[in-house]
Amino acid sequence: GEFGHMTINFAGPSCGCGGSGCFELYASGTAVNRRMKRDIRCGIKSKAFEGIEYDPEKVNGKFLTEAAAEGDAYAIDMLRQEGYYIGSNLINLLDPDVIVLAGGMAKAYPYFRYSMMDEIRRHACFPFEEDRIRVSELNDKVVAYGAYVMVKKAVEKSL
Repeated sequence: GEFGHMTINFAGPSCGCGGSGCFELYASGTAVNRRMKRDIRCGIKSKAFEGIEYDPEKVNGKFLTEAAAEGDAYAIDMLRQEGYYIGSNLINLLDPDVIVLAGGMAKAYPYFRYSMMDEIRRHACFPFEEDRIRVSELNDKVVAYGAYVMVKKAVEKSL
């Protein structure tokens, strides 16, 4: 399945998949970058924007994580919001033994972990403790490795 394109807000913004209000429009690195671009255009000041000279086209989540590490209130709040979106969805649908966070946002986990766990505990229909959350060592290389495994399996199957 593609959980990123599960509608969580039917009145939400349009998504590239043709739907609207998709999960990934709220909880993803792309979503964070979109909100950061909006905030630059609205004149919000943050250390996350200083390194890119407030140019919306240069927005990158790594600057947000770096700013959070420096104690920037905007960056910390943005990452807490990301934790809220991640934690308030999917937990009851999947009842996972483990959640593995990957991609560029996984690097920011220390900044959104508390808000994510608060939301998980608030919404989960069953106990779910933080020791069931893992951060992938592959980080933003996870897609490339996943593609490699799929191709390798397909080649092995055809032999």
